[in-house]
Amino acid sequence: MALLREAFATVKQRHPFRIDAMVILPDYLHCLWTLPPDDADYSTRWMLIKSHFTRRCAASLKTTRRPPTETNWPMRPIMRRGTFPRRVRADALTCRTVCLLIAAVNGAQSLA
Repeated sequence: MALLREAFATVKQRHPFRIDAMVILPDYLHCLWTLPPDDADYSTRWMLIKSHFTRRCAASLKTTRRPPTETNWPMRPIMRRGTFPRRVRADALTCRTVCLLIAAVNGAQSLA
């Protein structure tokens, strides 16, 4: 968790955004952000967060695990490739989205 917090804090310094809600599960990470009015570049933020986190994890594990199919690639990503953004444009949708995040946590807890 500390490495993930560090990744978010590092990226937020250069690319500000507000975290409205976040759910961290063993296999998933869901976030609801508010970006500055003149900056809708969420993909750069995610790329930087994922890159920072993956590199710090590899450094802390002192490994560069290489996938067998990509031997020239320096390390295997710890986080899933790609993002699945959904733009929330209204307060009612924001409330619904937060409720869905809470439901994701409750669903994961009931499966455990």
